[in-house]
Amino acid sequence: MIPKWAQDMRMEDIKSPAMADLAELIGIEAMMKIVEMYSGSVLYIPKMESVLAAIRDRHIREEFDGTNSRRLALRYNVSESWVFRVANEKQVFGQTSMFE
Repeated sequence: MIPKWAQDMRMEDIKSPAMADLAELIGIEAMMKIVEMYSGSVLYIPKMESVLAAIRDRHIREEFDGTNSRRLALRYNVSESWVFRVANEKQVFGQTSMFE
């Protein structure tokens, strides 16, 4: 828990350049919540491409109609084989195939 006396933190109170950048980006209050939650931990921040991959693949599955693989590959900057691979993942989680 953040002590009451520390709730008036100012940018000049932050000595770590990385934490100052974070506070500038998201605000001091949000930065303090991150410190409170993850204090002493090493955090890995993935590349943006990794974060967006699930959303991209969901869009490919939703838009794929069997004839537009090239257009989707160009739109999402992936190969056509990737479009087919993702499109074939349409099976609902928990649903079994009739061949199993």
